[in-house]
Amino acid sequence: MLLNVAIWLGLGCGAGKDTGIDCTNPPTYTTWTQGFLDGKCQSCHATTAENRHGAPPNVAFDTETMTNEWKDRIEATILNKESMPPSGGITLEERILLEQWLECGE
Repeated sequence: MLLNVAIWLGLGCGAGKDTGIDCTNPPTYTTWTQGFLDGKCQSCHATTAENRHGAPPNVAFDTETMTNEWKDRIEATILNKESMPPSGGITLEERILLEQWLECGE
């Protein structure tokens, strides 16, 4: 019994949270997230966007550092509320990759 508990605890320690997300080979900002944001978010969430369509001026994803500041909000609006992007949702594959990046990312 004690061995089972130790194994279970060891498996959930990948990123410090036990969420069930596979953190074996998560996408990085450079390999996936930046392209996803460019295609789905930057038309409103870039500091250079001509028309931000109501996006708060301080919520911008121009760089990895800027994006990391908004990880909780990205999770809340895209994954939980599913209110972003307003032009349409994301695919199941994009959802999985985004969950992995948010949970396990660099």
